[in-house]
Amino acid sequence: MGIIASASRHLYEMVLWLFTYVFMGCAPFVQQRLGDEIGTTPRLDSHYVDGAWGIVYAGMLAAVAGSAAGRRVPLETASSLPASSPRRTAALSLFSFAMSIIYVWKVGPASLFLNRYAFGAVQETAFPNAVVGALVFGWASMGLLVALVGQIQLSRLSTGRAKARWLAGAWVTGIALAYLNNPLSSPRFMVGTVFLGGLAAVGGYATQRRFRAVAGLRSWACSWSSRFSTSFGDRQASAAPATP
Repeated sequence: MGIIASASRHLYEMVLWLFTYVFMGCAPFVQQRLGDEIGTTPRLDSHYVDGAWGIVYAGMLAAVAGSAAGRRVPLETASSLPASSPRRTAALSLFSFAMSIIYVWKVGPASLFLNRYAFGAVQETAFPNAVVGALVFGWASMGLLVALVGQIQLSRLSTGRAKARWLAGAWVTGIALAYLNNPLSSPRFMVGTVFLGGLAAVGGYATQRRFRAVAGLRSWACSWSSRFSTSFGDRQASAAPATP
């Protein structure tokens, strides 16, 4: 609530909270509540849990110290869009679409709407080498995201037919990006990265009012999901048969 009520836009703190808690921290708490272990990441070694917690706490302290020592930039400070190269944006778009076609051809178009467990099995069959599959998917999804940001910027800086072309390309890229990174088969941090990048590109944080609206909506969504998972865990525990 302090971020929402503040007179400044705390973009860094908002992104840190979303990625470290909502996208990557909320699920372990839910799994602990349900007494379940994650199945999408095999061969986890519990011997490194203490070291992982140490890294997490060190990162939290570093983030707090950096945020406190950071320099505030006034909202009224004039800013301009960074220069985007039309040729590089077009080349990146073509490369990302090529990687996307290869990835969808290997896993199957309908497989992207399966749940993560079923889709994980499909990925293992389509890409016996997990590293190759991760590289192809990363080139496709993150390449499309960067291409989308460039297309949106070029559509704002262009006029006439060039503006219409870049805007049409941005729509096509956005649809392809949402298809590849849908919340059914994709990890939360990937969906969140795509959503936050697209939202920032269209000006979702451009003003204090927009920032507060987005931050408030996300806080409400996080609170609702936590309550839902808690009540679901209680129902699961009450429905489980009693052990003799």
